Amino acid sequence: MGRKPHSSYSRGGGRKRTARGQVLIIFAAALVALVGMVGMATDLGFAFAERRTMQNAADAGALAGTRIIAKADLLHPTSAWSEVQAMVDKNKIGST
Repeated sequence: MGRKPHSSYSRGGGRKRTARGQVLIIFAAALVALVGMVGMATDLGFAFAERRTMQNAADAGALAGTRIIAKADLLHPTSAWSEVQAMVDKNKIGST
């Protein structure tokens, strides 16, 4: 009279038992993707900060060189290279 449910079906919903572990797999894949995005955002943040610091050092060096050249006399030309190099070294990454 009454038939027993097939063993591959769970109680209640009629879903297959093989579908029960899919949430864990989807969660693991989403977690890997999320950790990857956080790592990428962190790396890009550090890269942009380093680029900005190097650009600031280059700008400071250019301004220092411009100041030296502007003060120079046309009859006595001078090199601004040492002043530019000192200013860039003072403002680059790792300087105190």
